[in-house]
Formats: sequence, C-alpha cells, structure tokens
Amino acid sequence: MSVSGYDEEFALAMKTKLKLNRETRVKRQRRTASEPIPSTLRLPDRDAIIREVLAERPGLTREKLLIQMAALGF
Repeated sequence: MSVSGYDEEFALAMKTKLKLNRETRVKRQRRTASEPIPSTLRLPDRDAIIREVLAERPGLTREKLLIQMAALGF
C-alpha cells in the first residue's frame, strides 16, 4: 500500500507542528526559570497584611487578628 501525497504532506505538517511546540515549550521553561515573579503576581507578605488590617481597625489586637487569620488559613 502506497502513501498518498496528501498523507505525506499531513505527516510532514504534524512533524513540523510537534517540533515547533517542543521548541516553544523549552523556550518558555527557560524564560520562566530565569525570570523573577512579577510583583503584580506576588502575594503580599503576611506582616504587611497584618499592619494594613490593624491600621484600618484600631480596636483589633494583633493576637486576635492572628487567630482570625489562622482560622481562615492564612
């Protein structure tokens, strides 16, 4: 059984597509491994959150806030 011209072209296109996907994935992995996380994606540190909440709620103590944060999984 012989392979048609269409099948050969399709096989070549798939081979090219897989090669390009592999190269793109490798480039992306290299780039993300070497780049620091952008500040817009970083979570604020816990102390900064505590300071901000305590400033907004003067009657709240640090101890009560820590208990509440622990209950919420922070």
